[in-house]
Formats: sequence, C-alpha cells, structure tokens
Amino acid sequence: MNRHIPKSGKEVFESYEWLFREKLESLDHLTREMWKELRWVGVPTKKIPEVIGEFFAYLWEDVADKAEKEAKYRRVRE
Repeated sequence: MNRHIPKSGKEVFESYEWLFREKLESLDHLTREMWKELRWVGVPTKKIPEVIGEFFAYLWEDVADKAEKEAKYRRVRE
C-alpha cells in the first residue's frame, strides 16, 4: 500500500481543509437556525452572539474534557 507522506505542515492542513470546510458550513447553518430560534423565544439580537459564544465555549470544553478522560482511560488499560 502506498501512503502519501505530507512534506510540510501546509500540506497537512490542505489535506484536511475540505473536511473542516464541510463541518464548518454545517455548523454555520446550525448556528443560523439557533439564532432564529433564540429570536423567536425573545433573546435580544444584541445578546445572541454572547449566548451562542458561551454555548460553543461550554461545548468545546466538554468535548475536550471527555476526550482527555477517554485518553487517560486508554493509557491505564494499556
């Protein structure tokens, strides 16, 4: 099996760009829907970026914590 070995950091980033772009476009769509729903429930427009930012910060931290715990669990079992 011939596996391409990237020659630079730029090449590594470029190889993942399509996947990140796809996921970011999906997140953008979800965020726009969330924005609409927050308006429907009465959250002031000026407050929405802060609310969404806090949500993403919480979620990012939660995902990172879970990944760290799983990594520690795998190291203990090895």
